[in-house]
Amino acid sequence: MFAMDVWSRERVLSLAPDRASARAAAALAQTQAWSDIGSDPLGVWGLYAGGSRPYQIVVDHGSPPAYACSCPSRKVPCKHALALLLRWSAGQVPAGEPPDFAATWLRARPAHRRQPA
Repeated sequence: MFAMDVWSRERVLSLAPDRASARAAAALAQTQAWSDIGSDPLGVWGLYAGGSRPYQIVVDHGSPPAYACSCPSRKVPCKHALALLLRWSAGQVPAGEPPDFAATWLRARPAHRRQPA
């Protein structure tokens, strides 16, 4: 296993598709709606209580990064993925083992993309 450098807030916000997404993500990152968050050398994951069922968010922080969220947004990355990354950059995401939804998605990613960015 290799150590993963946590991204800076500036790097996370530079991924936002627009200013509205960056603002929304900053607000969501501060809420108590997060659960089952964690990270490992391949990614960051969490659940966000934003709809009738919690949204499942996973970020592969390889190069290039990739994002998956069960929300209906068409923006990539969506505000939930950005908010999760903002929490990670602030040291609010512990290391751990991914839950099934995150592990399945991360394992399906091409191995050549699993290198740290």
